[in-house]
Amino acid sequence: MPFVKNGDKVVPGDPLCVIEELAPGPGTYEDDGLVRASIPGTVKIDMLNYLVEVRGPNAEKKLLQPKEIVYGEVVAMRNELAQLRVARNMEEVLSARAYSAVLHISQVGKPVNSLYDAVRPGDLVKVKVLAGPPYQLTLKGPRLGVILAYCGNCGHPLYKIENQLQCPYCGRVEERLVSPDYVLKAKRPKKRDQKHEDKKVRH
Repeated sequence: MPFVKNGDKVVPGDPLCVIEELAPGPGTYEDDGLVRASIPGTVKIDMLNYLVEVRGPNAEKKLLQPKEIVYGEVVAMRNELAQLRVARNMEEVLSARAYSAVLHISQVGKPVNSLYDAVRPGDLVKVKVLAGPPYQLTLKGPRLGVILAYCGNCGHPLYKIENQLQCPYCGRVEERLVSPDYVLKAKRPKKRDQKHEDKKVRH
């Protein structure tokens, strides 16, 4: 039996059925034996042709296109693969209108031993669409990378200080592939002028 019925509302990534039950139609895609929704919309099941589709207003215009720069949130990952929710703006990323996507370690753009050296769960990123749906992403390109990250120790937002990310609360330093558009930036405190300090002591 399909996981959904006619008229059900779904969002991108929702499972609809197994591929043996119904063929994927417009607004859907196959993912490892499952048919999933690729757009937000309403389920339409055609039992005559054994087809399932998702219908939504201007559905085709909402699909992400290859080479398009989008925003995303890392929701789950392992050493070589991360799962993200992506959309054209951050408001959609954090809503039910985001699309499911994956990032492979080969698409980081710099040598890393683990994908955790580039991104972590909860990070907000700027990425480029390679293909899909199902959407495949890359971090290879100018200005791509993490635009906001959180401390793995205390959970506070990390600040970009020169070329590293540091927590202003617990002092923890973390590694990421940081975008030049990182949201929170701080300057290192200037070193005191030792000659000036000596003068103040003598006076």
